[in-house]
Amino acid sequence: MLILKIVQFANSNIGSVRYCSSKTSKFSVVSFYKFHKYEEPQKLVETLKTRLSDLDVKGRIQINSIGINSQICMPHSNLNPTKDTFSETYCDDIEYKIHHANFQVFKKLRITNKKLVDGMGDDFDPSKVGSHISPEKWNEILDNRESTNPLILD
Repeated sequence: MLILKIVQFANSNIGSVRYCSSKTSKFSVVSFYKFHKYEEPQKLVETLKTRLSDLDVKGRIQINSIGINSQICMPHSNLNPTKDTFSETYCDDIEYKIHHANFQVFKKLRITNKKLVDGMGDDFDPSKVGSHISPEKWNEILDNRESTNPLILD
């Protein structure tokens, strides 16, 4: 399977898009978010800093009491141990979006305990999520938004 990657040119901020095979790539680029109640987010920050640093993970992770948002990169050989770390310390039903690169795409690991989405405070209950709707139903909701008053998060 071929995946897009970014190639940086020496002494330049200009990049181009090329294809990279998952079999020949050296790094995995992983992004995910998950709404999940967590009572001690600062403790999780400290735990993840130690464990992910040991796996040479770099990138950005935001955590608070209602969820996690992450864009990280690690050597391909550390992909499964990294996923195991999140399963053991946070929750085990995370949907990962995985891409491949031949270089480390982040310079350092930053893990912070802060708000994930503006306007969504600690009182948000992630267990009260909606259900999947069809594109046709979505268009109907948007067409009638004055009466349905949908809340749209992007």
